[in-house]
Amino acid sequence: MAIVIDGKMIANKIINYLKNQPTPNKSLIVEMMGHNPAAHSFLEQKKRVAEKLRIPIILYLHNYNIGNYWLWREINEFSQRPDIGGITISLPLPLEYNQELILNSISPLKDVDCLNEATAGIESPTVGAVKKICESLQFNVADKKIAVVGKGFLVGQPIIRWLSGQVQKLFVLDSKSDLSILKEADLVITGVGKQGLIKPEMLKSGAGVIDFGYGGDMQTTSCSLDHLNFYTPAFGGVGPILVACLFENFYKLTSLH
Repeated sequence: MAIVIDGKMIANKIINYLKNQPTPNKSLIVEMMGHNPAAHSFLEQKKRVAEKLRIPIILYLHNYNIGNYWLWREINEFSQRPDIGGITISLPLPLEYNQELILNSISPLKDVDCLNEATAGIESPTVGAVKKICESLQFNVADKKIAVVGKGFLVGQPIIRWLSGQVQKLFVLDSKSDLSILKEADLVITGVGKQGLIKPEMLKSGAGVIDFGYGGDMQTTSCSLDHLNFYTPAFGGVGPILVACLFENFYKLTSLH
């Protein structure tokens, strides 16, 4: 019987640890463009965690195109304010924005998502989430074959960088790849955002799945998952852990300035 990862339980351990640390006297800025359902879901989770930790959240919801310059200018101003401890931008930005320019305008000391090319030595929340899950299972990646499905900026790229050179074998795939190679993987980490892309029968017996896809990249209904070692459910899986890791970064960064 596969272990269903309880993301809320793992996240609560992180949050309870943070509760016992000095509360930063700073705010978290959340920048959102438009009405992305996944982004709004994460926003609600951030609000709940911020309330538990007594961290003020300041939301800037832009329902119109304010333009590259004005968004860049706004983030630059927030980066210089001493009362702001962290800045997070909901991605992806609309195509008319220069995403690289905007993300690099965040001060590395306030970049809780680690999306600026210059970092302050902390790790991406996505990498943090994978580590927390593996630690909870005593799953050592060093002697495993691992497949990462999706090369996206938020999930795939930071995880690929982290895993490179420290696993037995790393398969880097996307939604158009031949997914038959997944039969070799001890762990599949996916974040392409295509519901039901990965069928459980594509995976070998004893494999684990960490699914970052909104709504779930792996099909979990009307099929047997008993041959798997563990998996994260579409809701209540990696999401709560991601948010907890973001606030963990907030605490680490505010201690530096």
